[in-house]
Amino acid sequence: MLTISGIVLYTRIGLNKEERGKKREVDVDISLDTDDSIDLKEVYELIRNKVEGSTYRLIEEVAESLISIVVKKYKPKELIINVRKPNPPIGGKVEYIGCELTYSNSIRTSLDLLP
Repeated sequence: MLTISGIVLYTRIGLNKEERGKKREVDVDISLDTDDSIDLKEVYELIRNKVEGSTYRLIEEVAESLISIVVKKYKPKELIINVRKPNPPIGGKVEYIGCELTYSNSIRTSLDLLP
């Protein structure tokens, strides 16, 4: 499993217009297991371009969009995406809010075999 940890990116993210009014930091970790050799710089650029070129309401949307593009491009056996939003504006002192999504092609293949 290859991992890139602590990717710091900036995007427009939030439930309301005010929160999306300026770019905010999101941190991403990605771990992927693939049979093929891959260029981690290319993976980083794919993630950076997707996150910084889009607007999101929720961190879950960030994670889902990253799962989608990474699976499409690299077809990993397993993929784990962690997305964190540091210092969220929720009315108190909070280090971050986060979301973790996991993809496994063995689970998908098993589901595809069902009638």
